[in-house]
Amino acid sequence: MYNYKIQKDHNGVLRLGKFHGNINWKHATKVEMDLLATYKVLVDMGRGTPMPKDHQKFQVQLVNALKHCDKHKPRFLPYGGFTYIVPHQIKSHCQTDQSAKGIM
Repeated sequence: MYNYKIQKDHNGVLRLGKFHGNINWKHATKVEMDLLATYKVLVDMGRGTPMPKDHQKFQVQLVNALKHCDKHKPRFLPYGGFTYIVPHQIKSHCQTDQSAKGIM
């Protein structure tokens, strides 16, 4: 993308940046983590603490992107599908699509 090489994993991005003397990724990552702390997005409950019943465990990943203005932008995102739908909240018309059968 725009003659920049970006590794797939975050450690590779930092290693490649250090090799070329580019510390922009390191600073951009620190800004992203500071924003997460400022807005209190995640709460560290400590290792070994039992998970509350109304919470769900999920994995996260740091995705690196380079904007068209050469701005380095890492994003802290959830990894994978972790949405849970309570069975009694599903509407009957969502379970089977009866209307699509009559159209054709």
